Amino acid sequence: MPIAVPYSRFSSQRQSYGSSFHRQETLIVNWLARHPEYTRYERKFEDLGVSGSSGKHIEAGALGELLAAIEDGHFPAGTVILVEAMDRFSRLEPMDTLNHLRTIVKAGIDLVTLDDGQRYDAKSLKGNSLLYLAMKAQAAHEFAVRLSDFTVGSYEKRAIKAKLRESIKRRNPFWLTSEGELKEVEAAALEQVFTAFTNGAPLRALAIQYAQYFGNRQSLKHALRNPCLLYTSPSPRDRG
Repeated sequence: MPIAVPYSRFSSQRQSYGSSFHRQETLIVNWLARHPEYTRYERKFEDLGVSGSSGKHIEAGALGELLAAIEDGHFPAGTVILVEAMDRFSRLEPMDTLNHLRTIVKAGIDLVTLDDGQRYDAKSLKGNSLLYLAMKAQAAHEFAVRLSDFTVGSYEKRAIKAKLRESIKRRNPFWLTSEGELKEVEAAALEQVFTAFTNGAPLRALAIQYAQYFGNRQSLKHALRNPCLLYTSPSPRDRG
């Protein structure tokens, strides 16, 4: 049976609390269900919290290991690589992305982008699909550049305001004021959540009970992992 090799990636650790990885895994499972002639490869190739525009996923990440395995002939011709979208595969400059894709298809292996159902093989790099592929690679790269410029620009503006001793807007968790002070009602609710959770209460039940504070179960899980709570939660001695 031919082999299907999934590759998953997201850029920041913050996304590990969201639905990105689950969505990618669902797309992979659904594709395999529609193509029972393929066997899922037992090893996982995942770059979780690794940027696709810095090249780290290739230089020292799972995608680099996957490409090296392909070049070494580890996977037979007829194998497919499954990715959610082209920007999961790479957000590098288009020529770099196309070169990495060339490594794959030269080995007789196809790349399938699950978001649009496109399948890239050796013919794709010679036919009309090449233009479509190049446009997708360019769009992924430009998005990464815009995102980087926005992030850098935001911090530069904050640095200027800090030097001028102007106030800087920041996003605080719901249990803190804009000045970083505890909100009594919200802090008490959070303390109740912590107590219930440590006593074995399930996340689903807590998310329903405290829905006015948490949008969903993932936001509750994120709050429970927030390091700020270690410093803002009152200690038993403070509670008397």
